[in-house]
Amino acid sequence: MKLAIRDACLKNAIDRVFDIAHNLGYRGVEMTLGGRSLREHPIWTRQGMTELRDFRNDSRIEIASLYLQRFQTFGFDDDKAIDGAQKLLNALIPRASVIEARCVFVAFRGKQAIETPKQKRQALAMLKEAAVIADAYRVTLCVGTTLSAKETLKLLDDVGSDYLKVDYDIADAVQRGENPAEALAELGGIVRQIRFRDMDAEGTIRPLGIGKIDFIPLMTYLEEAEYDGYAVIDAPPGDDPVASAAANLAFVQEQRLSV
Repeated sequence: MKLAIRDACLKNAIDRVFDIAHNLGYRGVEMTLGGRSLREHPIWTRQGMTELRDFRNDSRIEIASLYLQRFQTFGFDDDKAIDGAQKLLNALIPRASVIEARCVFVAFRGKQAIETPKQKRQALAMLKEAAVIADAYRVTLCVGTTLSAKETLKLLDDVGSDYLKVDYDIADAVQRGENPAEALAELGGIVRQIRFRDMDAEGTIRPLGIGKIDFIPLMTYLEEAEYDGYAVIDAPPGDDPVASAAANLAFVQEQRLSV
């Protein structure tokens, strides 16, 4: 298992994020595209993509994934919103190929959460269109949903693309009453990325080890399954983001040693 950190957890400029992650001992960085910073992100220009490749190469840190956070704010309310989300996803895939990102994280959460049969059909249509582009550029799309493992398997099977995998969020799983280790075993090889988040009894996301989630059974499963993908640490940065990132990394390493 390799550990990555989401750039938003470090609260630093993009070039500094890669160096900080490397110095702390992470193997990868997940870059977030969302909110007001979306249009200004360097990935939308040729020069910007060159800079991102340079940051990656100079720091010897992989781009574990691109988190299209803006995607989950569109919602399924109307055709215009769906079209906007689709265009954004479709445009990002070729750029992910250029910078050699390991995957694009497509989060069906927030307003874009899949809750009704109609929304499942809408999500299926969106993924089928994006999968055609992903296949052409050989870019993996990591889908994150609040669906059960069984429903997730059905969704991906209906799309039928080798470049469609799963980003499995531990906190979301526990929130819906799922046993993460058992669900990961059911999902098997379609899990490309795991998202390490912790939460308290009220469902608030907390630093790793501060919440209610028991990571030992999960770590035991990952070690026994010889999982060699990325686990992305996606935890609140706190008052000192770098210190928080170091503490979260130390927690995961301690849990692995306890197995």
